[in-house]
Amino acid sequence: MNLILIDTNCLLSFVTDRNPRQANQVRELFLDADQQRSNLFICGNVLTEFVYVLTRLYEVPGGKAAKMSMDLLHSPGINFIPGYYPDELWKLWPTKVRDIGDAIVAATAKIENMKIATFDQKFRNACKKNAIGIHKFS
Repeated sequence: MNLILIDTNCLLSFVTDRNPRQANQVRELFLDADQQRSNLFICGNVLTEFVYVLTRLYEVPGGKAAKMSMDLLHSPGINFIPGYYPDELWKLWPTKVRDIGDAIVAATAKIENMKIATFDQKFRNACKKNAIGIHKFS
């Protein structure tokens, strides 16, 4: 079964109108999880970034951002993983993966043998260079 770790930008595309094409691609991921064709994971760092961007950039009230987060976490096929592996993180950041948040996601995916679902091309390239799996959107 596919194990997929969702990056923050995927969640944001899913819950906002910033990119309808990306929103549809993430919707397909959620449908696959609902039909038990894959297991989706959200790690703690992604959840933190998700709430931060919702409240700061999109000005979503805290209570609504909390409800959105809980709704995501309680969706069928979605799993929460703390996802913090300092030893692997320090191997990746800052030389191989420049953003600390991305490095946390990459370290989690590497340790847990997951593919990362992300729309960030620089992050995708860094993962490929470091033999970290990337989910291919259809």
